Amino acid sequence: MLEKDGVIEKYVALLDDEKLKIEIVGFILIKGRTTQYLDKMPTLHTDPHVAEIRGVTGDYDMLIKTRFRTMREFSQFLINLREQLGEDIFETKTLISTIKLKETTEKPVDT
Repeated sequence: MLEKDGVIEKYVALLDDEKLKIEIVGFILIKGRTTQYLDKMPTLHTDPHVAEIRGVTGDYDMLIKTRFRTMREFSQFLINLREQLGEDIFETKTLISTIKLKETTEKPVDT
């Protein structure tokens, strides 16, 4: 029923970051000319390090959640991102998660 109605989009495996040696969960906030840099971002949609891309309200336009094995990988990703988006980015802010307190893929469903 839920599959048929399109409520269930797909089935996925939930992988253990620790066992995959994923040490860095980083969040990148981007502020810029949104209509300009969105066109330059198609590689983000297929990058295996990018877990989520969200449009946000407030001082920034976009939030990107990433996962990396090392800080060096994360740093190189940021350098490449800034080079790719160029002058269309006014500001970025990065945050590194220090501990996972809760993470879920469950969504409330009214029955």
